[in-house]
Amino acid sequence: MVLEVDKGSGVPFIKMKKKPNLPLLYNVGNIKSTKTTRPFHGVVMEKIEETRDGPKTFLYFDTAINAARAVTYTQKKLIEEGNNTIDSLVDAYLGSDMKENPSENREGYKRRLEQDTGLNRFDEINPEDVNTLAKINKGTQLAEGTYKRYNMKDKDILEAVKKAFTELPDSEYSKQ
Repeated sequence: MVLEVDKGSGVPFIKMKKKPNLPLLYNVGNIKSTKTTRPFHGVVMEKIEETRDGPKTFLYFDTAINAARAVTYTQKKLIEEGNNTIDSLVDAYLGSDMKENPSENREGYKRRLEQDTGLNRFDEINPEDVNTLAKINKGTQLAEGTYKRYNMKDKDILEAVKKAFTELPDSEYSKQ
């Protein structure tokens, strides 16, 4: 990892090398730490990172598959709660912080998922369709800028999505 400064905003950020040194920790969906997410299976640490609108605490997982599972698990729950279109899912997944995720970013995210899934942003998403959920997971990684960094293959994403249908034990980290 290399600490760099964004030329436009002057905000420092951590840039991952293409092949980071092991042990590698994963957060393919940029999942923030909350009392709800901290117990996700495979969480091994929390890390405060500087974002364009200030410090945020992110979760890191032991494997890319556990990180991708957490993304789909979260999104599947949001879909089941009624956020069952790309439009409403993206808004629910990104949360209400418009400073961190302004309208133009949300629109780009929605276009990305439309492109990756073949769905219109107002088409209903079936929370039991593993193939669509896998496309949403991959689109999320592409939108978050983590897909190339963690080099996940489609078969790995599909495995993670299938695991999202099963409740797994809480992370040991959350029990500390």
